[in-house]
Amino acid sequence: MADCRKLRKNESYNNRNCMDGLLLLIIALMFTSQCSTLKRESNITNCNNTFTCTKCTINDQCQWSLQLQKCISISKTLLNSTRLIVSNAEKCPRFSVVKNHYYSNRFIYLDFIVKISNDNFTLMGSFQNSYTCTSSSTIMMNNHNWKKFVNYSEIICSASVSMRYLKYHNKHSLTEFISIKFDDDILLRFDDVVDHYATLYKHECDKSKENEYCASCTWTKDNGYSYFVRLCSFNNSCEGHNEFYKSHNGKGQFWNSNSLTIKDECAEINVMNFNPLSGPQGRDMAATITVRNHMVFAENRKLTVMVAGADCINLKMSGPETITCTISPSFDYICEKLTGPILVMYSSNESKLTIESSQIFEFYVDNTFGVPILSTDCSLRYPESEHTKAYDFNFRSKCIHYFATTMLLILFCLLIIHLIGYLRMYQYNALNTGNA
Repeated sequence: MADCRKLRKNESYNNRNCMDGLLLLIIALMFTSQCSTLKRESNITNCNNTFTCTKCTINDQCQWSLQLQKCISISKTLLNSTRLIVSNAEKCPRFSVVKNHYYSNRFIYLDFIVKISNDNFTLMGSFQNSYTCTSSSTIMMNNHNWKKFVNYSEIICSASVSMRYLKYHNKHSLTEFISIKFDDDILLRFDDVVDHYATLYKHECDKSKENEYCASCTWTKDNGYSYFVRLCSFNNSCEGHNEFYKSHNGKGQFWNSNSLTIKDECAEINVMNFNPLSGPQGRDMAATITVRNHMVFAENRKLTVMVAGADCINLKMSGPETITCTISPSFDYICEKLTGPILVMYSSNESKLTIESSQIFEFYVDNTFGVPILSTDCSLRYPESEHTKAYDFNFRSKCIHYFATTMLLILFCLLIIHLIGYLRMYQYNALNTGNA
């Protein structure tokens, strides 16, 4: 009888062991499933990061709402606005903008004409009575100063600015962000954000020459903010030496800025080439940089160049778009950053333009001269020779770190084992009590 009771106890104990193993397996499967779900969710396209119909509908997971002028996920399509939903880029409306200027003794007049084609959803007719024209500041024009004409193929916004304003503020030009809204606050999104910007000059300007000796750049970031940068040389016959930095959040708010960093946003403001793309740590080396429209940016501005965090000194111009300099690295800084982009900075008392390269420069270890060098993990080392061996000064700290991490893991495992043993002992005692 005692043997049978002992057998039943062992059987119950083994069953609990099986249950413990099964529980651990279920937890592991749940964790794996959750990780897979998170991975799938991370691969889903964020439709909110595109701001034109054409770019939105390129992705199969996204649709463009004409009513909201917004890219939305197919799963979130509004049932009551399906008539104004575009799912195919070929069905997107196309916008083109014409800006005409007229001059008198007292005013400069602007006709801002938006033409629409491929209007398969009669966008113009649907909101014909609710369109309004606005600009980025009240300097040029308030809403009540705009004159608007709308038909089924175009919207014409007309306004004016006083010559007195430009003369009083000693301005050669005025650049405004022109927006067309409907349903009170919905911004009509053009195919190209640059179409929103209009520049008025103090005097009549030949359109074929307004971009001579100038460089401009417009782009939109994932957060919906659009940016416009324009710099001109004294040689430009329309506005002369001028610079302009403006940003817009797509919701009617604007900011003027005096500093900006541009990276791979457009061809006109760009680091075209850098040579070489690698070099030894601790040694000066010659470098050549090619910057598009460099002469425009350098006019009355201080030039500074940084290469992967190191100064590039002895700057010289060897051509209209070419700069030569000497990379002079510092051990202390290189230890923090062995690779990095090239930064070309043009600064004055009023502003600073930074152009960041897409190319990356890399400092590599060179022990040719028997001087202290930095290893790839940023630890100070001496080159090996017949009298010395490379010694890692970080060795002790690394050993301490690894030892402490290992001990913590061991203590954690011992704690888990102790807890499991305590639970099993409790189960065993409860079983004995029940059988008694």
